[in-house]
Amino acid sequence: MVTLTDEDIWKHAHRPGKHANLKIDCLVLGGGLTGLATAIAMRRSGHNVTVVERDPRTQQLKTGGGCRLPPNVTKILFRWGLGERLLKHGRQLHVLDMYEFDTGDYMGIHEFPRAIMKEAGGDYILIQYGDVWQILYDFAKVMGAEILTGVEVTSIDPDNASITIANGDVLTADLLIGADGPYGMGRQILLEQDEEDERLPKSFMIYETMIPAKRIDQHPDARELRGMMKSNDVMLLFGTGAAWHFFPVSNGEQYTVHYTVVDDGSRGMWSSTDSPRTPFSKVIGPSGSTIRKLAEIAEPARIVRAPDNHKLDSWVHENGRFVVVGEAAHPLPPAAQQAIAMCLEDGAVLGKLFSHLNSHSQIPNFLYAFEELRQGRCYGSYTDEMAFFQFLTMPHGPDREARDTAMKTAHAQGRAGLAEGGEMAAQQWAEVAAMYAYDCEDEADEWWVRWGLLRQRAAERQQAHEASDR
Repeated sequence: MVTLTDEDIWKHAHRPGKHANLKIDCLVLGGGLTGLATAIAMRRSGHNVTVVERDPRTQQLKTGGGCRLPPNVTKILFRWGLGERLLKHGRQLHVLDMYEFDTGDYMGIHEFPRAIMKEAGGDYILIQYGDVWQILYDFAKVMGAEILTGVEVTSIDPDNASITIANGDVLTADLLIGADGPYGMGRQILLEQDEEDERLPKSFMIYETMIPAKRIDQHPDARELRGMMKSNDVMLLFGTGAAWHFFPVSNGEQYTVHYTVVDDGSRGMWSSTDSPRTPFSKVIGPSGSTIRKLAEIAEPARIVRAPDNHKLDSWVHENGRFVVVGEAAHPLPPAAQQAIAMCLEDGAVLGKLFSHLNSHSQIPNFLYAFEELRQGRCYGSYTDEMAFFQFLTMPHGPDREARDTAMKTAHAQGRAGLAEGGEMAAQQWAEVAAMYAYDCEDEADEWWVRWGLLRQRAAERQQAHEASDR
């Protein structure tokens, strides 16, 4: 588990941003990755932050599997000074090794061009979820956020920006931020505010499991299995209705498997805390022999499914003092490439906007600006993830034959990468590369320059005019 001293974090990571002229009190509901990132961003802007978390633990156990952090979010964490920590406990992704799931046939590789990564301003990092959580938790504490654990919220009063906790105490703030996930009270409050039931495209579900590296080494066919293990690669297999991501975490001591299948609604609905576990070998369908061997030595799989695909009309309560962020606002398909990135970007954007706070009257404007900046990107990411999954899991037919032929031909000719694997693959890669290049903090700064300053100057002129009339 990651262990950082306060001195270590302050030395390498305490890089405050621009402080707001007006300091406000913020209550963040939820101490997961989204809540912690939001707390850090708001503290960087100089605001008082209290995080309320139901889980009594102050350290995450090595559960939750591995996660992929693409460049669009690592650039923000690097900017905050957390790059050394991430690179110490994670691995940089260099290559996707691509296979056909049903047969095990090799489809080629996709290299992440250094020029694109340099332009994106961040690395693609493979890391264990618990390590990311611990890094953010430690940093939030050192940045001065108060984190209350083992505290259950029994009700939320968005009109008065207050919450009631299990012992009857009422906590009040200038701003409530709901980072309590897709099953939390925050999302329910905003769902009740919606008048229409608009839905996003149908989702898919994930079986998530871990395989200890030592178990691979002890397998009778260890050499064959090890031949597929790469220290900095993701093994991507795709076939009819299913895809498999396999990559190292915890300095290569474990491998994460995300097995993605079409969600037909027949398997029920589970959160990350109460999902049943199933022997992984019973889960996967027809596959190559090496894949079956890996499945046999994997830990029991946890089923992860997004709770719903309801598209919230607004992420801001009508009173203008309560907002939802992360999965409370936009549950992405579980274990999707951008699932964690979108959540952490939310916190960074909110903090950037509130670095310009000069009066309480700006709070609703900043919340609606946040919604304006984030809704299109997050819902667009959802659609892109669905399109990529559909690209990977095509049924047998002409489109799939064209995809496979183009990719195999590109590999045979020494052309690496989805961008050179045919028109369909190139389109998918172009959309992914555009996601990587995005800088959410720059977008927030641009909003302020373009719109925020205009509104502030108009308000100042109005105040001056009213003062002269008196």
